[in-house]
Amino acid sequence: PAYEIPLRLVGSEMCIRDSYLAKVKDLIYSRWEPPNLVSANLKPVTLRLYINNQGQITKRTNMTLSNIDSYNKSINDAIKSIGVLPPPPSDYPYSYVEITFRPEGN
Repeated sequence: PAYEIPLRLVGSEMCIRDSYLAKVKDLIYSRWEPPNLVSANLKPVTLRLYINNQGQITKRTNMTLSNIDSYNKSINDAIKSIGVLPPPPSDYPYSYVEITFRPEGN
């Protein structure tokens, strides 16, 4: 799966955000066990995880879901297994992280 970061900031704010999101992505991917699927029509999944300044996930919102329930469940299971993300930097501009999971090749 590929990972993308929506780019909305420029300069140092983007570097701070990208660095933090890369840490979060690595943590989630270390826990994620995607199902064996072959589907050219598999839709990307975008999750928004609301966090406090200690990195605790206070709310999870599915922004978009794939058309395969087991794929959606595997991503949500990985998030549940983590529980707490690394604390965001003090100058992190958001109260959430948004992550998009895309199937390989899409």
